[in-house]
Order: sequence, then structure tokens, then C-alpha cells
Amino acid sequence: MDFADKQLKPDAPKVGGDNIICVSYFGFPEKMDKQAPEAFARIKKELL
Repeated sequence: MDFADKQLKPDAPKVGGDNIICVSYFGFPEKMDKQAPEAFARIKKELL
């Protein structure tokens, strides 16, 4: 994602900071115990 080097406009300072990953679950809180660890495993596998 290269978030740390992004600039909103050519003359603006760089945004800086760490990369951001977000996973949102809506409507099925009963599935969180299964889905959250699966999402974390996929993030580690594909992005880290």
C-alpha cells in the first residue's frame, strides 16, 4: 500500500505513519469467534 509515502496533493507534506489494514464485520456477531482468526491468518499470509 505504501501508505507512509503517500501525498494527498503534490505540494502537501507526506502523510507518513504505518500501513493500515482494516477488517469490518457487520450483522453476524455470532460468527466473530471464527471469522476474526481467519481474517488475521489471511492478513498474515497475504500481506505480511
